[in-house]
Amino acid sequence: MRGSVASIDLDTFFEVDRICSWILSNKFQRTALQLPDELLEHSFHLVEAVERRVESAGTWEEQRGRLYVLADTSYRSCCLDEIAAEHVACDSIVHFGDACLSARSSSIPALYVFCRHPFELEKFVEQFRIEFSEFGIEKQWDDCLLLCEAAYTHIQNSLGCAISRILPPSIRLFNFEASEPNSPSSSILGRQVPDGFVIDQFSEKKRHSFLLFVGSTDSPLLPIAHMTFRHIEKTIVYTPETGQFNVSDTLTNRMLLRRLYLIERLRDARTVGLVVGAVALRGCREAVARVRKLCEMAGKKLYVMYIGKLNEAKLSNFGIDVEVFVLLSCPFGIILDGTKFCRPILSVFEAAVALDPAQSNWLAEMRWTSDIERISMVDISCCNKNKKEGTDEDVGLMSLTSGNIRRCYGPTSADEETNDGIGPTMDGTSNTKQVMEYTAGDHFAMRSWRGLEDNSGNNFCISADGVTERQCPCELKQGMDGIATRYVNEPFNSDVQK
Repeated sequence: MRGSVASIDLDTFFEVDRICSWILSNKFQRTALQLPDELLEHSFHLVEAVERRVESAGTWEEQRGRLYVLADTSYRSCCLDEIAAEHVACDSIVHFGDACLSARSSSIPALYVFCRHPFELEKFVEQFRIEFSEFGIEKQWDDCLLLCEAAYTHIQNSLGCAISRILPPSIRLFNFEASEPNSPSSSILGRQVPDGFVIDQFSEKKRHSFLLFVGSTDSPLLPIAHMTFRHIEKTIVYTPETGQFNVSDTLTNRMLLRRLYLIERLRDARTVGLVVGAVALRGCREAVARVRKLCEMAGKKLYVMYIGKLNEAKLSNFGIDVEVFVLLSCPFGIILDGTKFCRPILSVFEAAVALDPAQSNWLAEMRWTSDIERISMVDISCCNKNKKEGTDEDVGLMSLTSGNIRRCYGPTSADEETNDGIGPTMDGTSNTKQVMEYTAGDHFAMRSWRGLEDNSGNNFCISADGVTERQCPCELKQGMDGIATRYVNEPFNSDVQK
């Protein structure tokens, strides 16, 4: 956890007054308090403080008002664990800590408490003035983007005013403040888009821009911001815990090259695994349906799986059958560094880019995004048109990773006639070059073991004298009864009963 919470007022840190006012004004009866692992030690104090104030107001019905602490989240602590809240029939959720602020599909009321981490504004202003005097003379800067972790949103307005007094008038400051999920106003990365900010104009190479990020250097928001705002030339990270600045050049182009390589790997793959991490995101069902449709049209076998909390061991169980994984998750759950995993992992948007020709120009338009809803904005009718036409450009493409020729959006049947005028030669042989068709099902068919099979009457064995004998089919037998520490057929059970 950032800093020591014990040294500050916990009621102020958790915004207990705001929580109680929200519960009382909406007359909620069963509220879930979702805390990350680093804040669980303060759950008793939090529940006690909220219960004491709400019960004193007398709005809870007798024997009905309850508070539930959600500790082990189903996916990530940044997302609302609505599945766990439904298990205890909660009518509201209070989320604590860092949050991705993704749009949700459900309508259960939710309150986000980012926790008020301490911040020394005067110390920041003094050090930022020194840092800017050093790197500010490198070039004529045009834009400054201010982005804060959720834990420091309470100070972001004051922070923006202080920074604007330090920056020269020629530099525009764009302050991205946290926005409410499902907000009608436009947002990027869960932040409200400032007035006058247009991402197309910001992406122009003629403008020189830098990012001022307040938070931890290992925050999941930072690399996603680099991918979203591609032409940021320099990043300044201020860590309030240590009070230090870290100025570095962005590596966005290198990250994009890695994503382009993974996109080519998906185009070459024949079996794809769609890993559903967060099911409560808005547009989740539409994204699954779209990926399924694109894989079907590209002639790829798709496996859809729900894993929950993702780790290397879980995906390794499917590494034999699946060549590439596509992860459907919130923005913070996107894995940009998948070197620890046995197979490549892409986001849903990158999967749409790989399989949908309509989005082949995404790089030229600076359109990388972590929003899964954006993949539903492009019509895939062009894919249907290409598949029906079966033109030469769509039938065969060369892989940029292996150099092999892969079929793409062409006829899927091996016995379809092309009628291109190529016929047999004078010696009776055909001069038609043939390509061996390899489908996703062939990978499974060539495996030596494909699971349990019913081989009744077909089991053979070779005896010691070399004679082949037919074995009886396997028989189903009843297993042991009881629990692991005391089975019914174990000897000590009879002694205990006596």
